[in-house]
Amino acid sequence: MPEAIVEKLGQALSKIDRPGTFCVSGSVPAVLPGLEVEGLGPIGLPLTAKAAKELKKQCEQAPYGKGTETLVDTSVRRVWRMEQGRFSLTNPEWKRLIEEMVRKVQEELGLEKQKLESHLYDLLLYEPGSFFLPHRDGEKLDRMVATLVVVLPSSHEGGELVVRHDGREQTIDFGGAEDSQFHLHFAAFYADCEHEVRPLRKGYRLCLVYNLTLAKSKKSIPAPRDSEHIERIAPLLREWAADDSAEKLVITLDHQYTQDGLAWDALKGVDRVKARVLLEAARQAGCKAYLALLTFWESGSAEYAGGGGYRSGRRRRWDDDDDEEEDDGSQYEMGEIFDSRLTAMHLIDSEGNGLPLEELSVEEDDLLDPDSLTDVEPEEEFEGYTGNEGMTLERWYRHAAIFLWPERRHFEILCDRDSREVIPVLNQMVKRWRQSGAEDAAALKAQCIDLATAILARWREHRYA
Repeated sequence: MPEAIVEKLGQALSKIDRPGTFCVSGSVPAVLPGLEVEGLGPIGLPLTAKAAKELKKQCEQAPYGKGTETLVDTSVRRVWRMEQGRFSLTNPEWKRLIEEMVRKVQEELGLEKQKLESHLYDLLLYEPGSFFLPHRDGEKLDRMVATLVVVLPSSHEGGELVVRHDGREQTIDFGGAEDSQFHLHFAAFYADCEHEVRPLRKGYRLCLVYNLTLAKSKKSIPAPRDSEHIERIAPLLREWAADDSAEKLVITLDHQYTQDGLAWDALKGVDRVKARVLLEAARQAGCKAYLALLTFWESGSAEYAGGGGYRSGRRRRWDDDDDEEEDDGSQYEMGEIFDSRLTAMHLIDSEGNGLPLEELSVEEDDLLDPDSLTDVEPEEEFEGYTGNEGMTLERWYRHAAIFLWPERRHFEILCDRDSREVIPVLNQMVKRWRQSGAEDAAALKAQCIDLATAILARWREHRYA
């Protein structure tokens, strides 16, 4: 594949360095904050209706920002608010709890490399009918990056928090949790996300709101946007796919997955974002996209390296007398490589359907980054001296990977290893065609014919002796 495109694709993918989560939520066993309110004294939790009504008398209608103005309009926001100076949190354990929450938020929002500071902003009281229409938070503090909402124990229904960003939406139903009276629930989201609070239907909800700021940065960090990456990557894939030499493009993922745990919606962290971006970019570029398990196997001579040799994984031991010291290969490392092979198995298409193909052949040149093949700890087998044979090592490096190829070469690539192995794929397609409605039948039938033609065209080449 053209080196310039490969380099640009690698650079574009390297910019996906955050998990892509714009909103996080969770719960922890209740640690009471020791809430004390001016004029009322300590507030017991879970919050009772009587305490909520007394607290309401000490609050004011919460305003909202519109441009440079701060307005009160109950048709936009109907929530009661108390400024920080009128209440206090007296439990010393509360500060440690907030620090733990902030660490979790940092991790899930992809801000581990930043130092976040939390600043208590206000106390909000929701009663039946309380709501807040869709809006974005203004930057209440310099370097503000996110908002953290901590819901104190109370019984209530409705009032879902809906957070939207870059065409995606996440809904958090604090009141729907069975343990809402006995646990603390929290949500945090980037400050530039649109969000709303739907009307509270029943009960009362009491929240502490914190602004999260970057401790050592001159500017804030916006929530990550898939669209920015897609706009960079889709044209590059389109250019790559148009090249006559384009076959397969393989992008290895960072995390390890088992066969049972491999699924598009089960990918973790940055892997999930890369997959989401590559799926949409591939669609725009006219490419097929598959998720698969990639295995790189190599066999070579085992060379003595003393006590500091490679240690890893599965090893075969000597079968000598019990009195003799076992040699598990830990003092040996790979010398001359005799043989190697790269294969892909357990392919899953963009719709989440498994492809009934035993194996797909892969070449190292197909990888966007061939060096990534050996950047994981391998499984290893050691074989000692056997007659005239020297000592050998075998290693298996396993990765999850995303496979892309031009749609126009789809059936050709499936038939690349042995066209007879593709017959189960044809059977799957024929079944789908027969079960389809009239609207899709003609197109699915044409695809079946195209694959059957490709199988027959390669049959003679792959004929066994």
